[in-house]
Amino acid sequence: MNPLKSYLLLIFIFGLILTSCKKIDVPSDTPVCIKKKIRKLLNEDCPSVKTVYQYNFQGQTVYAFNPKDCGADLSSEIVDNNCNNICWLGGISGNMVCNGDTFFKAATNERLIWQDN
Repeated sequence: MNPLKSYLLLIFIFGLILTSCKKIDVPSDTPVCIKKKIRKLLNEDCPSVKTVYQYNFQGQTVYAFNPKDCGADLSSEIVDNNCNNICWLGGISGNMVCNGDTFFKAATNERLIWQDN
């Protein structure tokens, strides 16, 4: 391959890498999977995540992915440190129970991790 073409291809690939890795401002102790999940949701046609909060719930750290107003009756997903789904809150049913507990009564130490501007 022509050296100039190789150079241009390298610049193109590097540019793609830089633009596809949106920097998100989160605390340094935020698990990698939570950061990846935020980036993934931001790349949706109608980015659905508005805020991410961290809580202590039933003896573990959990994260609440709260929706924007992109659609009717969207729900908040609650996940653990490994991004395993714990439950869904809200939605058309207005559910507030997660693993047998009313989430916002049992969850403690609320901490804003990320917010869309």
